[in-house]
Amino acid sequence: MKPFVAISLGWGVQSFTLAAMSALGELPRVDVAIHADTTHERAGTYAHAAKYTPWLEGLGVRVVTVRDAARELGQNKKKGGRAVVDIPAFAVGDGVNGQIRRQCTGDWKIAPIRR
Repeated sequence: MKPFVAISLGWGVQSFTLAAMSALGELPRVDVAIHADTTHERAGTYAHAAKYTPWLEGLGVRVVTVRDAARELGQNKKKGGRAVVDIPAFAVGDGVNGQIRRQCTGDWKIAPIRR
């Protein structure tokens, strides 16, 4: 039985290259390329996705976009009645010197992809 193969497609250089190489037969074919859309990508990212999604799909790589991260975040991470987002920020002082704990990748990309 052939394993199910998926890639996380962020539309950056690395993930798009993997998807394109799979579509062109230079790498084994993936079953699906999943894009976790945070709805906060740059306009160029959305233009690139609009241009190349049909190309990938025409070559047999199914592209699926998931966009439910904001809803999930609002349901699961509340503090004082408000949604909390742990961004990749940096802090100095009170014994902290460096990047604070972040969960944005887990909340906005990994969890929606796994669902």
